[in-house]
Amino acid sequence: GEKKVAEPITDYAYSDEGIKLKIYVKLPGVGGLDDEAVAVSFTATSFDVTVAGYEGTDRRLAFKTLFAPISKVIVKKKPDKIIVTLVKEEEKDWPCIAQGTASS
Repeated sequence: GEKKVAEPITDYAYSDEGIKLKIYVKLPGVGGLDDEAVAVSFTATSFDVTVAGYEGTDRRLAFKTLFAPISKVIVKKKPDKIIVTLVKEEEKDWPCIAQGTASS
């Protein structure tokens, strides 16, 4: 079959918590999906989270150039949201998630 292009997730909130940065993505009902539906890949300076089959489409949250290096990405699925936790290589404030983007 043809490869579906994932719909980018543009609606999220985040909180900077020292060594971790948490990104909250509202996806009502996402808790009903299998754990396998949520795929994550990352490098030291990028990450990509895909939620497969959410309301008939795939949703994707990806940042290509993070503000600073990370060592780990953890995704937790809640009933109505996913929480993406970036574990920073060093504890410092991030004024934004990605380089070259204005922090809102």
